[in-house]
Amino acid sequence: MLAQLSRGAPLAIARFTKVVSLKTPLIAGWIDALSRGDAVTAFRDVVVAPLPVDIVSRAISDLLREEARGIFQLSGPEDHPYVDIANYIAKKLDADANLVRSSSAKGASLPGGSIRLHTTLDSGRLNELCGITAPDAWAVIDHILAERQTVSAR
Repeated sequence: MLAQLSRGAPLAIARFTKVVSLKTPLIAGWIDALSRGDAVTAFRDVVVAPLPVDIVSRAISDLLREEARGIFQLSGPEDHPYVDIANYIAKKLDADANLVRSSSAKGASLPGGSIRLHTTLDSGRLNELCGITAPDAWAVIDHILAERQTVSAR
């Protein structure tokens, strides 16, 4: 595929960091558990730069509309340990902070390469072409929690 790309083939490669929504099992599971007063466990040594699914959908749509060629990347602006995300969710839900338990991924038998020090990507090219900038992790989680409230109210 890269050979075709270097010859000017009409294709684009889009790379994204962790795409999340209310239906992401890990996030949804934490929200449900913390809402019930149950404990959750999150890795302190695995990081994430989450992206909301709607921004990713827009990026793909824009790349198709622009008939873009090349490699395009999009990530949240900063990496955050999963435990920080879980703690933020607990705080926003007014759950007991002690319900979030920190653990290390080193003993979790994860596939090789799963534990990364950095996940952020250079999103400059996509931003230049489409004007897309990803929100920070806290805005992403706030959006998911607001969506949950809307769904629960129905």
